Amino acid sequence: LGAAKAEVVVFVSDGGRWIWDRLDEIIRRAGLGPLRTARVLDWRHAVQHLHRALQSLKLKAQTRRAKFAELRGWLKHSRHAEVVAELERLTAGRAEKDKVWTEIRYLRQHGEAGHLRYRKFRRRGLPCGSGAIETTIRRVINLRLKSNAVSWLAENAEAVFALRANLLTDRWDQMLDAVQHTMSRDRRLTWHWHASCFSPDATPDVTLNPPQPMNPEPLTHIST
Repeated sequence: LGAAKAEVVVFVSDGGRWIWDRLDEIIRRAGLGPLRTARVLDWRHAVQHLHRALQSLKLKAQTRRAKFAELRGWLKHSRHAEVVAELERLTAGRAEKDKVWTEIRYLRQHGEAGHLRYRKFRRRGLPCGSGAIETTIRRVINLRLKSNAVSWLAENAEAVFALRANLLTDRWDQMLDAVQHTMSRDRRLTWHWHASCFSPDATPDVTLNPPQPMNPEPLTHIST
């Protein structure tokens, strides 16, 4: 898709470990350098975990709301280390199995990994939330493929994704030109879509083998 030519590529995700573990391979495959990528924890997920942490402390409602507003403001300005320190102060004396420690570790790990630099992300004009991605899934994929008594072969679904994406991004004519160019050199009608080599089983225990490069010419492997 020409990602290697982009000024910056942003990966916005929730906290699922299996997602973050795949990014290094995706970046390598796309030919991106570390200075041209940004990894962002979805803002709503970060705030949600902050809220859960404060709920676990059993504070009075008014006190909890005031503290949430304060720490949310800190988080928005990339002061994630101070957020973690304040939560640890409020949690002092609680057992290690207390749920609040799970939320604190979550925020600390993403902060140390550089996923909570929201102030810097905004200055660079980068998205801090995954709403656009989730809306795209609903409008590009779900509205077209999901319906009562409808089922798809994986390869056919992949092909329709590609066609619909080209239509909705005003690249239909460009796609047809590429197909005609390809067919002028090879008139075969037996092409098949080859999806990524990533495992469809999205669990952290799955071993991910490096994917094989796909044909660089767009849509030469699509049949519907």
